[in-house]
Amino acid sequence: AAAYHKVSEDEQPRFSAHTSRLLDRSVATMQLGNTDGSLRPFEAEPTALASAGTFNFVARWLPADAALRPRQVAFEVSNLFLHGLRGA
Repeated sequence: AAAYHKVSEDEQPRFSAHTSRLLDRSVATMQLGNTDGSLRPFEAEPTALASAGTFNFVARWLPADAALRPRQVAFEVSNLFLHGLRGA
């Protein structure tokens, strides 16, 4: 696996609290979109968790010497979230 930055033990509680606040904000934003009709109906919490997991761990599963450039990776990940795996 590629090397990635690890949060020190001293910083883990602060990092976890910050991550929880961001997750709560993401869930609330998604629920608002569900309520006002700007987003299709979906379960906000698992969607927010999947989104956060994907974007937060790209550095872990994408090696620095990967053939794809960061913009290409961002495009593919975004495309997956926007369109799933369905065919044309």
